[in-house]
Amino acid sequence: MDTPQPDRLPTPTAPRKSWSILVVDDEPDMLENVVRILRRTPHRCLTAATGVVALALVGREHPDLVLTDLRLPGMDGLALLGAVKRLSPPTPVVIFTAYASDAVEKEATRAGAAGFLVKPFTASGLLQVIERALGPAPSPSPSPGPLAT
Repeated sequence: MDTPQPDRLPTPTAPRKSWSILVVDDEPDMLENVVRILRRTPHRCLTAATGVVALALVGREHPDLVLTDLRLPGMDGLALLGAVKRLSPPTPVVIFTAYASDAVEKEATRAGAAGFLVKPFTASGLLQVIERALGPAPSPSPSPGPLAT
C-alpha cells in the first residue's frame, strides 16, 4: 500500500454518489449562477472569490473538482491550477473565462487543466465539462436479486 506524501492530499478511493465542487470567481453573479446550476445535482458546492481562499479550501475541504475563472485578483486561474496540482495532483481543475483564445486554452491544457469553458456557458455545457473531468457520479449499487440456493 502506498503511503501518501505529506505535502500532497490522498487520492479518494471510495465510490461516491456525489462530488464536491469548488467554484472560484470574483464576480458574485457568476458564483450565484453556477451554484444555482449545481443545486439541481447531487453535487456539493463550495465557493471562493479569490485564488488564495480557493487554495485554502482545497487544503481543508479536499474538493473533487475545482472550477475556476481565469482572471482573478491576486492569484489568477492558471496560478491556482498549478498550486492545486502541486497540493493535490489528482484533483481536476477546469478553467472558465470570458477572454478565451486558442493560445489561452492551449496554455491551460499544457498546465494540466481538465477542461476549458467559455463564458457565457449553458447549464448543460457546464454539466458536460464536469462529467468529462470527473466521470459520471457513481450511482447507487442495484439491490441484489434473490440468492440462488
